[in-house]
Amino acid sequence: MSPPAATRRGNWLALSVGSVLIVVAYFIYGRATATPGHMDMRGAATALALSPVAFLSMALLSRRESPWKRAAQATAVLVLVGAPVGLLAPIIGASAGYGFGTAITLNAPPFDHVHRNRIIGVAAVVAYSFLLLLVLPPAGVLSGALSPPLAVGIADEYSAWRAGGSKATTNPAG
Repeated sequence: MSPPAATRRGNWLALSVGSVLIVVAYFIYGRATATPGHMDMRGAATALALSPVAFLSMALLSRRESPWKRAAQATAVLVLVGAPVGLLAPIIGASAGYGFGTAITLNAPPFDHVHRNRIIGVAAVVAYSFLLLLVLPPAGVLSGALSPPLAVGIADEYSAWRAGGSKATTNPAG
């Protein structure tokens, strides 16, 4: 039996629910790392514990094959990408980790270059959030919370647009 096809409506629903959980975890982590040179380990652990729940909800709602496996991979990517990027700013590391984790977790529509477009989109918005963090810190923090998951959805829409939108699914609306 083949894995269920991704639908655009299903992916946006998954992104909506998952993004709410990601934003909560992101701000808990932001609060935990707000004081330079000090990290509230309880807050950081809470954010890390909430992350697999966010990724699993996205995988389940988008009907991703092997949702538990994808959520575990996304959580590993969150840590492996977030830690080195977090050397620039901890909150930007979290933003990058959540963005790339979302790109891995969300069921990919059947278009060419979907994963490449997702990676480019997440990298672009993380760089933008970092620049905003330097120039206007509150906007950088907010952008880092919301932009990476949104970039994944926009990358999927861009991929659908490039493909002509006719191959989305049997029911493009949903």
